[in-house]
Amino acid sequence: MSTSARPVPVPDPDDEFFWSHLPGGLELPICEDCGHVWLRPISMCPRCGSQHLRTAHQSGNGNVYSWVVVHRALDPAFSDDVPYTIVTIELDCGARLTGRWLSEYPPKAGLSVQFEPWSCNDVHLPGFRPIPLSIEDR
Repeated sequence: MSTSARPVPVPDPDDEFFWSHLPGGLELPICEDCGHVWLRPISMCPRCGSQHLRTAHQSGNGNVYSWVVVHRALDPAFSDDVPYTIVTIELDCGARLTGRWLSEYPPKAGLSVQFEPWSCNDVHLPGFRPIPLSIEDR
């Protein structure tokens, strides 16, 4: 599979920290005034408008909110990947993040997942896998 022509995100000043931290996990903006956590990173809180922000590491754990299975690549660079699944995850911190589904098992609404970055053209992108069930949960 050739991945040399795949488009990848180009960070801007507001979200560069998100992309640069991705190999080690999720670093998300948090409003120091109202406590809101969100994505896509911007320079002010989308809830209260505050510019008193900080970033914090988040686990990346959450639940499947929605998904789509791509059967026809919209960009020829991804034609070798089809079919593939894109999921939207409601993270435990409250933010929603879209990424690649990295499991051979299909997603289900509400399924517990964990964050796992994957690489495309030497750029790390969000991905998710189901959290393995413990013996007690089986």
